[in-house]
Amino acid sequence: MSQQEQLKASSEISEKRTRAGKKTYTRIVECAYNILLNESLERCTMQGIAKRLDIRLSNVQYYFSNRDKLIRAVLEHSNQVYHKQWDKLYKETEKCPKWRFRAFIELNLNDVRSAQTRHFFIQLWGLLSTADNYSGKLLKEMYEPYVAKFIDLLLDLVPNIPAQEARIRSEIIVSMLEGLMVTTIASSDSAEHPKKRNDAVIAAAFDIATQPFE
Repeated sequence: MSQQEQLKASSEISEKRTRAGKKTYTRIVECAYNILLNESLERCTMQGIAKRLDIRLSNVQYYFSNRDKLIRAVLEHSNQVYHKQWDKLYKETEKCPKWRFRAFIELNLNDVRSAQTRHFFIQLWGLLSTADNYSGKLLKEMYEPYVAKFIDLLLDLVPNIPAQEARIRSEIIVSMLEGLMVTTIASSDSAEHPKKRNDAVIAAAFDIATQPFE
């Protein structure tokens, strides 16, 4: 085999290993994500993930030396899942900023009413808090794309709004929506209650977004 052929063969082997490595990395992250989405926090362990995927614990530890690093990867994966939804909705409503803003509020209202969503995020809040020693840095990192998306929506809806004011109002709207994830658990949802609550939240969000500014 010539030197050129050897280099080509070596390159092909390296590429296959890279693809296999990315596939294993993704499988580990998706497994952890699905455990948090559907099961209890206690089951999201390095050993448990290795067993479910039928791989060695050392393989999991090769990509994630500890669970905190894995949780950070799960956070990134979760953000990617939501970005896909947001991008799709953004394209569907790009001609009307007012309709787009309302559609994003409705999307998130439907999401926070999901028992699966609440199950996932309430567990993730605890994991992120312990991962950064309760500094709040990872929680801020988790919600920054969410806030940034609403900043974009506000800048389209109220074109002359200052950037800092758009950020403040976006943080308030996001806090209101995320707070519903907790309060809807204990709420007594009659047939008309969710609609009334949604209408009230949408109206409040528009008031926050469009109120006069100095």
